[in-house]
Amino acid sequence: MSVEGNKKAKKLIRDLLTVLISGTVTACLAAALALYFLSPSGTYKAGNVLLSPKVAFALSYQEVDSQTRKPVSYIFDHIELVQFDWLSKQQYRRTMGEVDYQKIYSLISEDRSFSQAPESVVNLFETEHPSILTIFVKQAGLLSSGTFPFQEMQILSDGDYYRIQLRQQAQEKKWAYFFHENIYKKIHE
Repeated sequence: MSVEGNKKAKKLIRDLLTVLISGTVTACLAAALALYFLSPSGTYKAGNVLLSPKVAFALSYQEVDSQTRKPVSYIFDHIELVQFDWLSKQQYRRTMGEVDYQKIYSLISEDRSFSQAPESVVNLFETEHPSILTIFVKQAGLLSSGTFPFQEMQILSDGDYYRIQLRQQAQEKKWAYFFHENIYKKIHE
């Protein structure tokens, strides 16, 4: 091989290495920027956690039964709001239609959850009687099927805090906590 051929080969290898290194640096930089700007913030938007009225009232899904290991179909049944009356010490239940549920959903859909709920707020849900909005489902195809809670939203009677159950496979309930001024009053108007 001639001296000129070696120079050409070296130049080609140098150019190839330059392209490979530039591509790698660019990919790493793009990945870092994507992670920085698009990574989860640890907060939830209420409208993304609570089922929208359109989805809730048309809800239909399958889960594998843990005992029989066979798929079971579920469909929407109803939405219920339970409120505790401190004066009479009784609970009052009210079935909600799509219009009433839409009002609540529209009211809170833009709220952002706490990334880490204050312990004092979490404790309030354990010591008070919050109002509970529950979306119920029933097993499809069975006339006498019981209903099962699909998702819950709890609203503190002190007025400003609520939490929404995060739907997941874990046995333990997980919650997203939110602040909305006078939410209890607005929901119970």
